[in-house]
Amino acid sequence: MTIKYSLPFLAAVLSLSGCAVSEQRYEAGRTALEGSPKLKQEAVRLCVKDTKSKSTEKLKIMAMLANTSTAAVPQVLCSRVYNAWANGRLTYQDYKSGVTGNPTPAAIKIIQGR
Repeated sequence: MTIKYSLPFLAAVLSLSGCAVSEQRYEAGRTALEGSPKLKQEAVRLCVKDTKSKSTEKLKIMAMLANTSTAAVPQVLCSRVYNAWANGRLTYQDYKSGVTGNPTPAAIKIIQGR
């Protein structure tokens, strides 16, 4: 089995705003998430729903990367990524690199809860 760090879940993180977004739109999303716990809660809920629909194989890979169980990975992963986006730890460059399949070390640390 080859572990490919394409981070499909990072793309799902921005599912509310479409595919690739501009840095301005990304930062506007961060500001909105930071200031609205209900918006962040709904975004995490949608991310969890989307992540649960991934194949068992993808969920296993995500779980290994996130250091959690396959059953817990949707909630754990989405919470970590959205919290990092809202508090500024997940930068626009981290997002762009994850979407293109070349995640930064910072993005990996966020996914791993470090």
